[in-house]
Amino acid sequence: MFNSLKIKILTLVTVMLVIIISSVAYLNYLQQKEMLHEIASRNTSVLIETIKSSISNAMRSGRSDEVGSIFARIKSREFVKSIRILDTTGKVLNSADRAEVGRELPGFAEQGVPLRNLSLLPDTGIFVSYARIYNAPQCYQCHAPAKELLGILEIKLSLDYMNSFIARERQTAVLSSLLLVFLTFITICVFLILYVENPIRKLIRYMEQVEQGDFEQKITLTNSIELRTLGESFNRMVLRLKTMMETTISHERELARAQEKLSHHRETHQMNGRLEEQIREIESLNVALEERIEEIEEANYKIADLAGELEDKNT
Repeated sequence: MFNSLKIKILTLVTVMLVIIISSVAYLNYLQQKEMLHEIASRNTSVLIETIKSSISNAMRSGRSDEVGSIFARIKSREFVKSIRILDTTGKVLNSADRAEVGRELPGFAEQGVPLRNLSLLPDTGIFVSYARIYNAPQCYQCHAPAKELLGILEIKLSLDYMNSFIARERQTAVLSSLLLVFLTFITICVFLILYVENPIRKLIRYMEQVEQGDFEQKITLTNSIELRTLGESFNRMVLRLKTMMETTISHERELARAQEKLSHHRETHQMNGRLEEQIREIESLNVALEERIEEIEEANYKIADLAGELEDKNT
């Protein structure tokens, strides 16, 4: 079964389709994932600018206590994990969680101010954004002009909603790939059965009939140019084979007649040989008979002489 041409073609095509479609689906998945992260990055940038603008407006109007309320309202969104302002040592200056104010983040001072504004924590699925809040002339009333960096705005966004979307896209891509492979497999299987296997099986049946001595078979294959050519070649082969068989049978019949004539000629020759031997025997008997006749004549002469002598003596 596994040595069947149909099985080999289907296996090879299926493996190639699985490899190609899986590669395309994986690349598409990576591209969509990168696109979603880019969207998250852009949304985070817009959110940061909005927050910075709100903080700036609140600070300029002397309502610094509203910053925490702004952070709390923003954190009420389920995809915002935390939002706070840090100084360069990692101390929390303001946060949506009032309990964090005044605390220092462990390891922040050693790492220093992050060089990247956006980063992804793959283990937790958290998108972290850092935005530097620089001192400006409108801030000199509350902050010393010599202080260049007022703080670092840190926002942590959860990508769970995007990960679920990516998971759905991945599942859809997998199902689509499997469906495509299955449909392609069925299509190729039907194509091979209709246009390859059935004509070949038909040709094999005709060949078996020819093998049994039926030379009147004539196959017609119209599935493709190649199969039509193969069928025509088969018909020509059967015709030539039929002609050769008829010629062979005719030669065998002529040979049988010639052998019969030769046998009759041999019998005639043998009879002629026996007849010649009998003729020679008859000739030999004739010669012997003539010799006996001569002997009898001599004996008669002798008897006649003896009879004459005997008459002479009697007179």
